[in-house]
Amino acid sequence: MAFLLIGCTKAPQISIDIHDVTEITESTATVSATVSIPGEVMSFRYDYGTSQTELNKSINLLFAKDGLYKATISTLDPGATYYYQPTFSTKDGEYSGEIRSFTTKSFIPTAVDLGLSVKWGTTNVGAYRPEDGGYYYAWGEIEPKDSYNWGTYKWMQEGKGDPLCVTKYQFPDTRYMSIWYDSNQNFIGDGKRVLEAEDDVATVKWGKPWRTPTWEECVELMEKCTWTWEQINGHNGYNVTGPNGNSIFLPAAGCRTKNDINSLNTIGCYWTASLFWQFSYTGAELYFDSASLGWNNDWMGNGYARLRGQTVRPVSD
Repeated sequence: MAFLLIGCTKAPQISIDIHDVTEITESTATVSATVSIPGEVMSFRYDYGTSQTELNKSINLLFAKDGLYKATISTLDPGATYYYQPTFSTKDGEYSGEIRSFTTKSFIPTAVDLGLSVKWGTTNVGAYRPEDGGYYYAWGEIEPKDSYNWGTYKWMQEGKGDPLCVTKYQFPDTRYMSIWYDSNQNFIGDGKRVLEAEDDVATVKWGKPWRTPTWEECVELMEKCTWTWEQINGHNGYNVTGPNGNSIFLPAAGCRTKNDINSLNTIGCYWTASLFWQFSYTGAELYFDSASLGWNNDWMGNGYARLRGQTVRPVSD
């Protein structure tokens, strides 16, 4: 039990009882504290971060039950130590409890041999059960975010929000008004069509030899495997069985545009490591719904703007 008085002229009788962290997983943890105070708590929050001296994220709570403030912190990295501190305010000032810490569970990704050219992971990046969707990433980005649009896209020319101004991964696509062509319609882009390791979220988060599958590897998955629409623990998706009888589950986790999650439990939108063949500002994707693989079963038509948040299922050689 501890408290720290900040910026107050008098100290009413206050106690902050910080409880043990519970329900720790690879990506979440539940923190709680009980506040005892004669008056009214006007605001309460948990500040947290990976550095004890920089608690740069917060969760604000509006309600408590019998003085108990409980919150689940999510979108955490596996095997990481986090520090947190409860802080609340009254009419007399602001009070903070001591800084505590917890460590999330480690995650060891596993691969399944489906009898194909590569082995496929059993979960999406950011997921720790096969049926969970995990995190959403724009193509070529390695962190999830709150809003997905051209203005927030990592590979966008500063101050711009135009798909013709993407600064990395460009090929001759006849988009002559883009920044990868000069005024004489000569291609001046980088010519890169496949994600490099530092921009591949599968490699960054899971380590080598994991990576995002290429377009060709996803086509192989579609053509050589049996796809069966199923539901696991309330999550729709496909059970994908390889020619050797082994299988993986791909959840229909939908996608994210702007601030919204779209078509959850209805469609699957998985990034490949490849640019779409038509335009430099589109990424090739593995798309499915309950009735088809690809748009109207046409796998050559599977590309979408790189700004969209989509899931990633890693592979290893």
